[in-house]
Amino acid sequence: MSETKSVAIVGEYRVTVFDRYRYDETNYAPDLDGITQAASVDHNKIFRASYGTKLHYQRLAMESRAAWEKINENRRQEEDERDQSSLFNGCGMLRVQPTADLDPLERETLSNFERDCLRYTQFVKSDSADRKRAAELGWDAKLLDFEIPQALPVQTYEAVLDSLAGFTKCSEACAYFYKLALRQGVTFHFGPEKGAFDSIIEESLSASGQKKAVGVKTKDGVSHKADVVVIAAGSFSTQLLPDLSYHLESSAGSVVTFKVNKNDSALWDKYSPERFPVIAWRSAPRNPIGKDTGSVYVLPRTTEGLIKIGFRGIKVHPPVLWHRWKLIRTPSLPTFNSPLLRQASSKKGNGRFLCHPRTAA
Repeated sequence: MSETKSVAIVGEYRVTVFDRYRYDETNYAPDLDGITQAASVDHNKIFRASYGTKLHYQRLAMESRAAWEKINENRRQEEDERDQSSLFNGCGMLRVQPTADLDPLERETLSNFERDCLRYTQFVKSDSADRKRAAELGWDAKLLDFEIPQALPVQTYEAVLDSLAGFTKCSEACAYFYKLALRQGVTFHFGPEKGAFDSIIEESLSASGQKKAVGVKTKDGVSHKADVVVIAAGSFSTQLLPDLSYHLESSAGSVVTFKVNKNDSALWDKYSPERFPVIAWRSAPRNPIGKDTGSVYVLPRTTEGLIKIGFRGIKVHPPVLWHRWKLIRTPSLPTFNSPLLRQASSKKGNGRFLCHPRTAA
């Protein structure tokens, strides 16, 4: 199970976590060869509360943001200096529009922020009052201009800077939560045998004829009984419990990671979170049937100098499995020898890049 961060101690339960990867050895560090196929094992992930008409998502995200800020505060009390850095960085997010005007999705998003009295956190580039407020609050440098190609007269894409958004250091967060879980007495079983799921142990409920999960069996043949069985495997959950395939499907996006040389001070400073926001550009307007598709995103550099650029357009579906005549999308990546997964060196010597698909639920 790859989402160990989702497991928590509840009441007086003794919690045991199983995971097929050796995170006790890797400390949840991302790898470049795609061996560790877990969405949370990544340098960073975008944090946002902008979801158009989905007000419930917005409110859940705001609750999550408050929790991340509390985690940042608690980490400053850690004895180990390596555990004192912030896991959430509120560097802001620039939502670049498909045209020179606000598109319908953006107007819906701003309307819901206003509904929850959060409109003051949003800065529309073309709004003079918003620009003035951004300057007063120190956000104006991140209201970047992008020219629309071949537009005459010259125009720039409309954009909205969201001061609530930013990114989380997800691999570092997983490693930290692993430490916290150990302190609380959680037991972990890692590895392709004793940590890998084989099957769910079930018992029949005589009264209803239904079945109840009472444990799991791992690849080493050992059965582990439990009062409560939690599957927290993200888009891999359908491989553990195929009946979830109706509710959960994997789709792939493309990600390129560049590494900036720290000695190149101009690039190093330009793409730092202090100067550069998360940027998302919806490259296509809403289609005639009301569907919003296609976005390019980029995150500020990490402390190692990594800049991640991704594209999510028309969703690509990974390989499929069949279970009881049901089609199941699996989040498996291509092999390292696949042309879709390759590592190359930059001719300019500014670093290296890795091009690979990324799966998500």
